[in-house]
Amino acid sequence: MARVACAAVAIRAIYTVYAFLALRPSGEEVIAELRRVKGPVTLDEAAIDQVIFERVADIFVWLSGGMTVAVVGLCAGLGIWQWRRPGTAMPLTCLCIIAFTVLVTLFGIQNEHVRAAALEPQNLILLMMKPVLVVMLFAAYRGGRFCQLYRKDTP
Repeated sequence: MARVACAAVAIRAIYTVYAFLALRPSGEEVIAELRRVKGPVTLDEAAIDQVIFERVADIFVWLSGGMTVAVVGLCAGLGIWQWRRPGTAMPLTCLCIIAFTVLVTLFGIQNEHVRAAALEPQNLILLMMKPVLVVMLFAAYRGGRFCQLYRKDTP
């Protein structure tokens, strides 16, 4: 049962890639959102903002791709670690991360724009995966705890 966590991190990696492909904004969308947030500007500020917003949009698109690669690499490393030496550290760490993301989501849906985005189909799929991962990681924690106790009892 401790190795169920490997499947949980694999699912996490898959839906991280799905989230990147389904939700990543284009550079134009980032620029439009930055303009909306900044509000009305003068003509001189608009020219300066256009240059800055284009650079920020490029950085944001590359950063989101880099974060996806980092999360998938971390999930692969944690999965290999849990497979080779089943324990409780990895499932507990992942449970804490999921608890943090749930709290961030709960605080975020107080904003009407975030609430509207959370009801989009691709975001609902991501939200529905969290309870599945929690159950899998809890089972992996129990299995890892058993493995640790078994290792202590055997000579």
